[in-house]
Amino acid sequence: MACPDDRFAEWAEAVGVECGPLEVNEKDDMIYELDALVAHLYGLTEDHLRHIFETFHEGWEHSPRLEAVLRHYRDWQRRV
Repeated sequence: MACPDDRFAEWAEAVGVECGPLEVNEKDDMIYELDALVAHLYGLTEDHLRHIFETFHEGWEHSPRLEAVLRHYRDWQRRV
């Protein structure tokens, strides 16, 4: 996610990551996983996450993203 094109090639090589665009689904999934990890770092519960997603944007269809974030949240919960 940090190296979407050749402008970041030198940095990508220096830190040992690939450079180039991601598929939309892959990028979205990484963002959802990042949301889940940040929730863990802040000590949020599933109920906290639901509340945030339900109240953050009025009229926003949050369910698909919330469910994806919760899948990652639960997966990381089992790892730690």
